[in-house]
Amino acid sequence: AAEGWTATSDRDIVPFIEGYASYGIRRVISTEISVDGTLEGPAVSLYRRILDILPELWLVASGGVGSISDIATLDAAGVPAVIVGKAIYEGRISLSDISRINLSSC
Repeated sequence: AAEGWTATSDRDIVPFIEGYASYGIRRVISTEISVDGTLEGPAVSLYRRILDILPELWLVASGGVGSISDIATLDAAGVPAVIVGKAIYEGRISLSDISRINLSSC
């Protein structure tokens, strides 16, 4: 989706990212909009699929993160970064919680 999620495409995300990666893009923020704002867990399988095909990508996962365990799950899946804005805003994750976790990618 694009343009504030008002325009959609039937194009798969992996070839889309691969197209940009061929021009040297190595950092991508990917928001799974079906879970964005739900705080019910991230789309781990999507991010694994992206990283299986593009392991050199610095992927920032966004959408659905609602707990420290979600961050740990993404870390275990090899996702190097995550956006946790709403979880912090809603008090589900604190900055002190984040400072106490030990992530392998740090």
